[in-house]
Formats: sequence, structure tokens, C-alpha cells
Amino acid sequence: MSQFITVRSPLKLLSFTGKWRSAAFADAYGATQHRLVFEFVQQDDRLLGTVTDSRFDAYVSNHSSTAAIADGRVVDKVISFYTTGQVSAARGEIQSYKESYFGTARADGSLEFRRFDDLPTGGSPEKFIAKRIP
Repeated sequence: MSQFITVRSPLKLLSFTGKWRSAAFADAYGATQHRLVFEFVQQDDRLLGTVTDSRFDAYVSNHSSTAAIADGRVVDKVISFYTTGQVSAARGEIQSYKESYFGTARADGSLEFRRFDDLPTGGSPEKFIAKRIP
């Protein structure tokens, strides 16, 4: 009687490390165009890095801000993380918010993202594609 042993190689994680850029897209509020640049550093199933958000609208031309990625995770071909920020609320108060990102690797090598915030006036998902910058 012969025995066969099946040896499985460990699952190779996709590498998301590097710089990625989105095309311009409209935000959930409808007044502003955004172009995002992601700088990812992947450490096994953790994702670190920054998101730079360049905004273009009738009031502010080319305003950019950079935020650190928090709680970045990689599971197979999906990445998730969030950033935090602040906005001016009613009566001049400052309101903190969390912006969540979920990205899925596509067959063409790009990332398909959904992004939404937890502000009371927002939260509608924004969808966009990011491509790796060579």
C-alpha cells in the first residue's frame, strides 16, 4: 500500500507595497473632485502608509492633505484601512471623522476601491480605481 502526501505551498500574498494613484472622481457630496495617491508598505497581512487627497472645486483649487493609514489589513486580494480627519461643523465647531477604505485587486493589476466616512451628513460610498505608479 502506497501513501501519497499532499504538500501545499503557503498562500502567496499579493504585494500592495508601492505608490498608487486614482483618476479624479466626484465625492459623495457632489461639489468636489478628488485625486488620491496611496503610499503602501505591506508587512505580511498588515498595511501601513499614507493617503494624499488632492481636492479641486469652485472654492479651493488644488488643496491637498495627507493622512496616515490606521488598522490596515490585507486578506487575500482585499485591503482595508481607515484615515481620520477633521472638518468645520455648524457654529464653527470642529468635528472629527473616520474615512474607511476597502480595495480589491482586479485582474488588470489595479485596485477597485469603495470609500465612505462616518459624518452625519455623508457616508455615501464613493467608488474609484487606483493604478500602481511605476
